[in-house]
Amino acid sequence: MAEYELDIIKERTMRGRRAKTEGGKYIGQGVVMFGYDKVGLKRTSVLAVNEEEAQVVRDIFRWYVFGDGKRPLRTVEILERLDGKVRSKTGKTSWTKQMVYTILKNEAYNGSHYALKRVNRGGKTVLRSKEEWVPQQIPAIISPEIFKAARSKLRQHSTNSASNRPVYDYLLLSRLRCNCGHSIHARTSNVVSGQYLYYTCSEEMRAPSPQS
Repeated sequence: MAEYELDIIKERTMRGRRAKTEGGKYIGQGVVMFGYDKVGLKRTSVLAVNEEEAQVVRDIFRWYVFGDGKRPLRTVEILERLDGKVRSKTGKTSWTKQMVYTILKNEAYNGSHYALKRVNRGGKTVLRSKEEWVPQQIPAIISPEIFKAARSKLRQHSTNSASNRPVYDYLLLSRLRCNCGHSIHARTSNVVSGQYLYYTCSEEMRAPSPQS
């Protein structure tokens, strides 16, 4: 009986959340994704485009799919244009390669957004079953065509990386930050004696050569 009543409460709650999203209300939890702001009171809040951040999102997709007029940029090259220059939702200007990937993979930017995909169970955040996800109407920042092109390129890159490139374990990459405050990138270099792996500051990578 108690389990039956729990199922009824659960169904009513999900029905209420769906009705709320169908009316354009935002029911997400935590920090709002980059490119948007939550506007309004808690029960009537909606997602609105943060135009300054949205332009950064458009730039990231444009750089990745089309490039800067010469060729499409790699994610590490996009990172170099963001790190130390653009503020994230945390208010910091520190960016990582994973943050770039997260934006490129996020379907929400073409308007395909789902709320309440995760739930806290037993002190752990776990993914709900897809039937429990709540579709949410939000304004798109990227066209479906550009998003599909970016996704296709990501998949191709992933396949090529897995089959053709050696895998290196940069054990300290996620733990290091330069004394100047900028992120650290991993690099490889070929020398006469072989190949070695090393870390370098992203700001140093941007700096012009003393001979130039």
